[in-house]
Amino acid sequence: MKRVIGLGLSALLGCSGGASEREIGDDEAATTAGPVTAETAVATGSELKVRANLLTVWVDAVALPATDNGKQIVRITGRASRNLKSAFSYVPDDAYAKARVTKKRGFEVVLETRGEQNALLSGASIFLSLVPSTATKKESYTARIALEPRFGRYEGSSKIFVQDAIKPIYYRDNVTNLRYRGNAALDGYTASFDAYANDEGDPVVTKVSSQRYQFDWTFTSLMIAADPPKDAVHFLAMVNGFTYAKSAGIDLAVSSIGLTSADAYDVWPSPQCEKAVKTCVKGKPASTIDYGECGTYGQVAVCLASP
Repeated sequence: MKRVIGLGLSALLGCSGGASEREIGDDEAATTAGPVTAETAVATGSELKVRANLLTVWVDAVALPATDNGKQIVRITGRASRNLKSAFSYVPDDAYAKARVTKKRGFEVVLETRGEQNALLSGASIFLSLVPSTATKKESYTARIALEPRFGRYEGSSKIFVQDAIKPIYYRDNVTNLRYRGNAALDGYTASFDAYANDEGDPVVTKVSSQRYQFDWTFTSLMIAADPPKDAVHFLAMVNGFTYAKSAGIDLAVSSIGLTSADAYDVWPSPQCEKAVKTCVKGKPASTIDYGECGTYGQVAVCLASP
């Protein structure tokens, strides 16, 4: 398929205007231009911010699950420092999801299908072509956005420590080969531990040691646990003879955002098998089911597919 970098965009972020978002003029170019490519994984307040050349982009730190005509969607929202003419979302060589300009400088990307949502949460990134209204013929911008499921909004006992990260792992089941894994550590000898949701989004809990547990979701059960966002995952443990409880919500967090005025395919090439991951994968017996210790789902999948 023909490359679409710099043509248009219609699927990632949401808009929240501000006085600082005035249009950049030619007289400012020499003093305000940023680097050709920039990336960030650090949220400032409720947004991630990145600037390249003559455009600044802000993306809301959390993508929101919602229901549209009875179908579950995920909406990524953001804004730009200049009025936008168009927005177009894609993955290498194909249009992907639905992006559109909202208001003058806002944009959103809507992940409408389970496949799109699962792909991004399991480690893939989405490209977003943004065209400012005053862009020159040679001026183009592409953002790259990555998502990850992550725990937040904790309440309850400090005796139960839940890691923020919910890691996509390669778990061979000959169907999806994918699980989303959380981890918890307990402060003391643990007689029991359980993790459960308010609905049918319960994970499968596995004991790793007397003080550490892991719990896995399929994509379907993860999304049930994450939506609506106000719902919590509950943790219950008996530690040193006492019962403790904790809860946390699951956020569909924007883990990183990049922006470039160069060719996005050159800046962000397709991932290759990493040496350390390959060593771990090739060292496993052919009967291995759980490759969680070797890396993320995407890292392991690339290495399993390579010679």
